[in-house]
Amino acid sequence: MSSFRRYCHMNRDIKNITRSILFVVLLGILVPACEKQEDPLAVLNIDTGLSLELTQTLTPNGGMPSIDIWTTDEVNCSNAIIKNKVFSWATIAEIVIEGFGYNGGSCEEGKSKPRINLPLQMEPAYQSFFISITGAGKLGGVVNKVNEEYALNMESQKGFFSRNNVVRRIVPGMYWGYIEIKPGETNPEEVFKKIDQLLNQYEDQTFSFQNGDYTYFKVINNKVNLNSLNATGKFVSFAFKLKGINLEPFVYAVKSVPNISGHIYSYAGTEYVL
Repeated sequence: MSSFRRYCHMNRDIKNITRSILFVVLLGILVPACEKQEDPLAVLNIDTGLSLELTQTLTPNGGMPSIDIWTTDEVNCSNAIIKNKVFSWATIAEIVIEGFGYNGGSCEEGKSKPRINLPLQMEPAYQSFFISITGAGKLGGVVNKVNEEYALNMESQKGFFSRNNVVRRIVPGMYWGYIEIKPGETNPEEVFKKIDQLLNQYEDQTFSFQNGDYTYFKVINNKVNLNSLNATGKFVSFAFKLKGINLEPFVYAVKSVPNISGHIYSYAGTEYVL
């Protein structure tokens, strides 16, 4: 083999070795970079803001009051979550917000308002809580119970927006929904009057909403918020606790009213279509 050919082979081998080394080095750089993109614990920007509101979640013993927390502004990942830890004692609860994560993966294109929930005890008449953000301090508040109503009171602090609202705890045996007037009905007032009569006939009067005000009725984990369903135009919303244990007579009676449709939802998760 000529010196020139040996030189070419040697030069090619050197290039191949160089390429291999560069590939290994590049791989060593890229792999950690990819790992860093997988579910990083991003710092929660307090300027993004957090909205807080009192709501409730369904439990076997009734609606448990809880603090619903979500970002006031949208974040730039459709699968963003708020990483947190929850601690609960007899009359105090705390949620520690650690930052944003991406549910075990990397940031997916889109926008979202991630939210978390801080459950509270049902029995104490007075329960305090703290919402702690790593590196940004601690926000305190209390929830007062009067009968079955729970009132939220919180400190004011930059980056937090609290509605300081009130909810009424729901209990097993409650039903809620809406009834809508079908097109062509010429006397909706008479139809609504019949519906009201049926509700009065079947509901437990000891657990009723004063003046039909459902503002305090809200269950987050099955997306019920009757405040947004209050009667406007040709439909009426309702919530009541059944007198007795059998709803079928009420459903049958409502279905006998002409020119209506609607849905009835139960505490147990059953849905009735009218």
